[in-house]
Amino acid sequence: MRTPRLSNSRGSTLVMNLIAVAVFSMLAVVVYRITRFQVAEAVYHMRLAQAHGIAEAGLEDALHELYANPGWRAGFKNKPFVGGNYTVTVSTEDSPLIYSTGYSQPIVFLGPAVKTVAAKVKIRWSNEASCAIQAASRLSIDGLINAYDSAVNPDPLLFGFGANVCSNGTLEALAGIIRGNATYFSGSPPQVDLVEGEIIHSTYTTALATHDGSAFAGSNNNLTGLAPPSVYNGVTKDVYVPLAQTATLLPGVYYFNKLVVDGTLVADTASGAVTIYLAGDLNAAASVVTGGIVNTSGIPSLLSIFGQGKQNIYLKSAIPLRAHVETRGGQLHIQQIVYGKAAADVVILTGVVFHLDEQLGGKGLPSSVGWEAGTWSASYVRQ
Repeated sequence: MRTPRLSNSRGSTLVMNLIAVAVFSMLAVVVYRITRFQVAEAVYHMRLAQAHGIAEAGLEDALHELYANPGWRAGFKNKPFVGGNYTVTVSTEDSPLIYSTGYSQPIVFLGPAVKTVAAKVKIRWSNEASCAIQAASRLSIDGLINAYDSAVNPDPLLFGFGANVCSNGTLEALAGIIRGNATYFSGSPPQVDLVEGEIIHSTYTTALATHDGSAFAGSNNNLTGLAPPSVYNGVTKDVYVPLAQTATLLPGVYYFNKLVVDGTLVADTASGAVTIYLAGDLNAAASVVTGGIVNTSGIPSLLSIFGQGKQNIYLKSAIPLRAHVETRGGQLHIQQIVYGKAAADVVILTGVVFHLDEQLGGKGLPSSVGWEAGTWSASYVRQ
């Protein structure tokens, strides 16, 4: 009668042992999975930190490229870095927004950690770049001044920074915005809110360039390159283009006294450069929409108008002028849209836009390239 009790006891012990083994096995599995998860999490966060560092490296790489070439917008695609890689995109603005995504080394079962950082670039330009507008004694600005590159697009929709203005005397910024530095020698500084770059009180003056055309006073293309001949007076060397009439200048060098354009004067720069030396005044005050001085190539460096004395140049046409205009001793009154570069003893810009063509004088090299305060952000993608 006792033997069955012993069997039952042994059976119960076996069942309990089996249950205990099962419980311990389950606990071991749970502990293993928790440990594995914790290890994976630790590795993931380590890789996430690596991805963050790689993304930051991408930002710094982009800054380096922009310092060497402010127009760089190509970005990077899967550029290798310390076992991972980064992809960088750069927006098209003059002060671009940069996104850099870093990818860590892949993690087993999880893939790479991914981190994206972004910031807006702030570029400070050197003071050594040439000036969009330069005056020997007085510069008065009422309008917008910015910059573009005709080699990239002769007729852009977007314009950028780098249009410095300079005066060896006073600089009056009455209204508008100067998208560059403003340098003056005497008088009061321009208003801070009208200058996007630096306001520089210079301790020295910079002489205006000399464009001496005296060699072309007797040897020029006045008779062979200007049509119709009726607009030219060979005795006085005056040119007058009447209202509703069109005259054409073929590529070449011209030496005129007075130039008055009430109609349309077409400079055929699509075939070559046109250079005009002026001993007297220029009055391009066309009163019709189609009138004024037309540069057929649209490239300002191919049309040069250089005053030879103390003449006055009045630009008041209804259509934009694309040219390099300088008169060292006279006055330049700008009341029309201009693409190019200008200089005179006195320059007065009134109620219009002036676009510096960087091919005639660029913005120079940046003095520093960094991040704009408050624009940095970061995000990550959980694999």
